[in-house]
Amino acid sequence: ISGDILRGTQNPNIRLFHTLFSPAIQKACPGTPVELCQSFDRDVFYHFFDLEYSENSWVKIFYAEDIPQKAIDYLNERFAGSLVIMIEAPLVFLKIFDILGITCIDLTIHPIRYMDDLLLGFKTNSQEIYQRLLKYQIDEFYFSLFAGLLKGTFQRRASAKDDILPNSALFLGQTPVDRSLLNDQKAVVSVYDYKSEIEQLGKEHSVVYFKPHPLVALDDAATQDMKS
Repeated sequence: ISGDILRGTQNPNIRLFHTLFSPAIQKACPGTPVELCQSFDRDVFYHFFDLEYSENSWVKIFYAEDIPQKAIDYLNERFAGSLVIMIEAPLVFLKIFDILGITCIDLTIHPIRYMDDLLLGFKTNSQEIYQRLLKYQIDEFYFSLFAGLLKGTFQRRASAKDDILPNSALFLGQTPVDRSLLNDQKAVVSVYDYKSEIEQLGKEHSVVYFKPHPLVALDDAATQDMKS
């Protein structure tokens, strides 16, 4: 079990999923070791691409098309003979696994976070595993059902002073670096790349509410920046 070990910030998520899934995997595959893979020399892997680790080089490697043979051999040494479960794997890893014929299941936490259970997204390079996973696909009807339940709950709790103003919009913040912020130009976008769209949002609505990402502190400077 591993993940985007090209960035050390993902190690807590990798450990979390190893803890979550190990008992189930060990029951399904008795005697098979379930190893946690964080023993990876990130700098060595970057050097195969003639890069030093940085935000920009992470983006370049994430989308890499021309993969050096040394990088392929390096992953083969670590993962050959394994079923690899990745937590938000970088695309370059998935390409290498396909080249090596290593079976991989890539997980991501589903964007819908308000359900009564943790929802996961799955993709795999194994058709057999894919067909088995389809049996557990959730009916999207339940998204609407639980959304209505939450909406009704908050409507009952809301007081007059908490009412959201009519004709309002909500802007949700993101962390500074995230795979969801990678665009077609293979760069990390920011709020400044959508300045005109945000200005238009303000023109079309009486008020725009801003909610920062829960993992990002909103300091006074950022608050002032958003107001401007």
